[in-house]
Formats: sequence, structure tokens, C-alpha cells
Amino acid sequence: MRANKQYSFKDEHVISLFKLLHKSNKLKLPEARRPKEVGRTVEPNYCLCHRMMGNRTKSCYIFKDVLQVVIEANMLKLHLDQKKVTTNPSIW
Repeated sequence: MRANKQYSFKDEHVISLFKLLHKSNKLKLPEARRPKEVGRTVEPNYCLCHRMMGNRTKSCYIFKDVLQVVIEANMLKLHLDQKKVTTNPSIW
């Protein structure tokens, strides 16, 4: 686990941001390394990005790093004060 890396979003928003990007087909997931674990989303240590158990989605620094790059490139705009997230579909 990476220590004290700062992101421009809160951990509690990671899953909803993942779902937004995934639902809009803006996110290419890595190949599942453990096919038998794909879809076990009710498990407490399941990562939606990697589709396997091992770490929680909100703790997945690989996805969070990608998410931060997307935000910094203005491909995803956060309006946390409005509790609203928007994407720019023409960029991805």
C-alpha cells in the first residue's frame, strides 16, 4: 500500500467514479488474472477494477492513480460541493 498519497477526490467517491466511467464505456479494465473471482462483488476485499479479491476498490491505488490522471487532464470534472460528477465524452 502506498503511504499518504494525496488525491483530489475522497475514497468514498472512488466506487461511484469507477461505476460512472465503466457504465459509460470510458474505462478499459485489465484482463482478469483470477477468472473464478470475477463477479464476487459482495466480498469485502473485492476490487471492481481488477475483478478479483485482494484489496477494496476504494483502496486500489492503481485505479486511483488512473482516476487522478483523468481528473488532472480535465477528462473528468468533480463538483464535490454539488456532489455531482460529470465526464467529457469527447475526450476518451
